[in-house]
Amino acid sequence: MTYTPAVGTILSPPLIEGTTTRFHLFCPLNNTVLYNRRQELTHNVIPLRETEVKLNGQNFTEILPPEVLYNIFDSLDLRSLSRCAQVNERWNLIANNLHFYRDIDLKMYWDKINTNTLEKLRKKLQKVRKLDMTWCNEYQLGSAEFAPHEFIDSIERILEEAKETLTHLCLNHASWISKTILHRIFDCSNLEELRLRNIHFRDFNYWSMSSNTVMKLKTLDVSMSGIEKKHLTDILKNSPNLENLIMDDCRRLKNPEPIITTVTNYNKKLKTWSSSSTFSGQDSSQIYGEFGKLIYLEYLDLSLCEPEPYRTNCLENIAMNCKKLKRLELAFWKQLTDQQLLPIITRCKELSHLNLTKTTKISPMALSIACNNLPNLRHLCIYSSIEISKEMIEDLTQKYPKVKMYNLK
Repeated sequence: MTYTPAVGTILSPPLIEGTTTRFHLFCPLNNTVLYNRRQELTHNVIPLRETEVKLNGQNFTEILPPEVLYNIFDSLDLRSLSRCAQVNERWNLIANNLHFYRDIDLKMYWDKINTNTLEKLRKKLQKVRKLDMTWCNEYQLGSAEFAPHEFIDSIERILEEAKETLTHLCLNHASWISKTILHRIFDCSNLEELRLRNIHFRDFNYWSMSSNTVMKLKTLDVSMSGIEKKHLTDILKNSPNLENLIMDDCRRLKNPEPIITTVTNYNKKLKTWSSSSTFSGQDSSQIYGEFGKLIYLEYLDLSLCEPEPYRTNCLENIAMNCKKLKRLELAFWKQLTDQQLLPIITRCKELSHLNLTKTTKISPMALSIACNNLPNLRHLCIYSSIEISKEMIEDLTQKYPKVKMYNLK
């Protein structure tokens, strides 16, 4: 669990009035929920100076050793740490230690982030490791279509100055992504996690990655973005340590073959592949069989990516080689049959989650085989999938109590 350090100036009023609650760095909460939650918590804040405890006429906090204060401050959120810096000179010195500004989540304050905030915060980010700027852009609340150049320049400077220390970066729903910012992002030599959901990449056509760039990326999320084949394959070829690739609903990619070919050749450590709604209506049954080359694969989401037509049983090759597969999503594979599914439900012994939503040709017999042959199976989703009676569901549930079945109609 990470903490959210303070944003503020030395011995000045807090930059941001908000919550004292901590949130995980990349938790995908709705921005409206975050805003309302912050407003509720603001009314429950107790002024810091009213909570001072005195012992024999002496301020109790003054006799605390620095090590204790460091441990306390290490768990504070942005607003609380900023207020602590205003108590006295001693607290100010401790609260402004760069150690407390290594993991910063600005998502809670998305509607308060402007050029002035970023410039004051930038001075504290010399050792930042994790930075989440999801939704961050005060200017989108007004009539401005794009953030001002000064705002974008501040972000570029932050990324430039933190390129040696930054390991996790989340810029989901950031409308201000530019070509220069993309260059700054991929200059971060130690970046392990990059999330760029719902980014339009207006400048991607003018951006290219150097073939000499070798990244330490382990997680890449470009879901709902406008990224195209060339740019994605460039990133994949330069990320030999990639373990998690998430590209749901990336409509510009269309053809899965060049992406899968690149991954199987350059990203052999891949554990997660998620491409829900990305490759639909493609003749991809043969290329899907190439997933069998990814022997470390644990999560495979091909929902709404059914091959048309079926030329080969791609699932057989996956079942033979992906022995570590734990979760398989095949929602809306409407032509999938028992025979095609059989290799998965008989060989993938580590499988714990199987999604067969809207797979109308799967029979109750196949479900029984899955429950019987997969010792680790815990979730079986058959929502509106088959004509199965309530009595049969109850029978399977009683026979296999560890398997939770989802069959809401």
